[in-house]
Amino acid sequence: MDDLVIGMAGSGGDGIVSAGESLISAAAYEGYHAMMTKSFGSQVRGGESSCRVRLSTRRVHNPGGTLDVAVALNWEDFLRFGAELPVSGSTVVIYEAKTGVAVDQIPLVGVAPKEVFAVPITEIAKQAAGTEKAKNTVVLGLIAGWFGIARDAILRGLRKKFIKKGEELVASNERAFTMGEQWAREHPLQTPRMMQKAIATPGQKMLTDGNDMCAAAAIFSGCPFFGG
Repeated sequence: MDDLVIGMAGSGGDGIVSAGESLISAAAYEGYHAMMTKSFGSQVRGGESSCRVRLSTRRVHNPGGTLDVAVALNWEDFLRFGAELPVSGSTVVIYEAKTGVAVDQIPLVGVAPKEVFAVPITEIAKQAAGTEKAKNTVVLGLIAGWFGIARDAILRGLRKKFIKKGEELVASNERAFTMGEQWAREHPLQTPRMMQKAIATPGQKMLTDGNDMCAAAAIFSGCPFFGG
């Protein structure tokens, strides 16, 4: 594959957006073009969150259409985002096994995904790191294992992210990633979907967000004051 759209959703504290940010940073480091959007639900009703990441060997100008990969840590939260995370007959669906939903009973009305996996994400996280807070790292391992995306760059990013909190936290997250990756290899996709390697291009690329781009545009245009 030369283009991949991944959508993820979960409850507040599941680290869904953090996983997306780790993925896009690692992919950019490897030379992929990428775009990420993220959404947050009402904190009053639980604070569900979602993100979608599009990775490509070519320039991207939009977040893509239907998902190639859908990750649901909680079905109720995933369904709240509706059309933001559209699933089709070509989507690979990955969800938390402890939800108790059978593979042939997932709550996606009128859609028959290409492949569906119930993964013991929380169980793997606890076994690897002693806490379910490592669920997002397990998800990164699953994605790297199935789709061959930026494995080494993700591990470098995890070390950079957690090293200030100690070597043990780094090691536990590396174990969570590796166990997620191993689970994916032991349960291969029926139709392999490995991403092509990024094509080296001259010059530098920037990983940035909308806020930074607006501020930079104001500076470059000579705007003497910007409030936002």
